[in-house]
Amino acid sequence: MIDKFSKRNPRDEAIMAFDLFDEEKKGKINLKNMKKAVKEINENLNEKELKAIIEEFDTDYDGYITKRHLLKITIRLEIFF
Repeated sequence: MIDKFSKRNPRDEAIMAFDLFDEEKKGKINLKNMKKAVKEINENLNEKELKAIIEEFDTDYDGYITKRHLLKITIRLEIFF
């Protein structure tokens, strides 16, 4: 399993996850999109937690996460790890 996970590309994983949340293909996701997606995958995240995630990624403070936001964070994480 370790070998399998080590071959995964974090950027590709981030884009794939983003696309799952962005059902309307607008290039951005908001709280409504997050609520629907976590419900569909049976995750137990409340609204406060979802808002915190958006705040973490939303660097221009418009209430949306874009693919660009997500990739910036992913790149930082790659450098860190």
